[in-house]
Amino acid sequence: MKNYFEQEKQLLPLKNFDCIFMNLSLSIEAVANTTQKPCYYLPPGTDAVNFCPYPLLPQRSVNVCSFGRRPLSVHKELLKLEEQEDFLYMYDTLQYLFVDNYESHRALYQRVIKRSKYFIAYGAKFDSKSEVGAQEELNIRFFEGAAGGAVILGKPPKNVTFTQNFDWKDAVIDLSADATNIREFIADLNAQTERLEEIRKNNVVTSLLRHDWVYRWEQILDKVGLSHTPKMAQRHAYLRSLADMALQKSSKASALFVNSTNE
Repeated sequence: MKNYFEQEKQLLPLKNFDCIFMNLSLSIEAVANTTQKPCYYLPPGTDAVNFCPYPLLPQRSVNVCSFGRRPLSVHKELLKLEEQEDFLYMYDTLQYLFVDNYESHRALYQRVIKRSKYFIAYGAKFDSKSEVGAQEELNIRFFEGAAGGAVILGKPPKNVTFTQNFDWKDAVIDLSADATNIREFIADLNAQTERLEEIRKNNVVTSLLRHDWVYRWEQILDKVGLSHTPKMAQRHAYLRSLADMALQKSSKASALFVNSTNE
């Protein structure tokens, strides 16, 4: 990112646009100064419907899921755990982001996340400091893991965009990039049933009500003075219905848990 902005000529084509939306919050000022155009931050989003585990609510048979960049130490510990126990660790083996079919790849990705108990996520290019310097940005992985209802393990970027978009308790559970106590760490979390259910509910519901792509599109339309469409209203209603379903199911699960502990 740092080198990118040193090459000012790469930004020149953006001068042909009326305004610019980008998901690099700490680069807004630099791009605006170079292009002399209004520049706005637009957080990443998700297809919250396709990531949502409702109404099917499949069994979370994948213990830990990790896609994209991952800390080597954490990866090695999870591989070790998988070899020693009945433990499924799903991770990608892609290189250079090439896939046979983009749509089938995304569908598989969504299905895996909503069947995963935990999801690994760190800040964008966290392992490439020579490329990004001190700039920490919010990775789309946080949005995808939350939308699928997985419990997110990792470290978010230290910037205001994270706290603005993930402002609920346990949105991310801190896991150091050099952690070596993964077995104990996950065992301790697994014992906290009520806490995990609350996290998954909050992740799914907040994603449905705040982080679907329809909300991002609305931000763009509002900035350029265009009206929302009837199909956007329909999307809103369906997202709301899924969120209500998640809240109702969670309430029933909590009541069942309380009753069972009182018997």
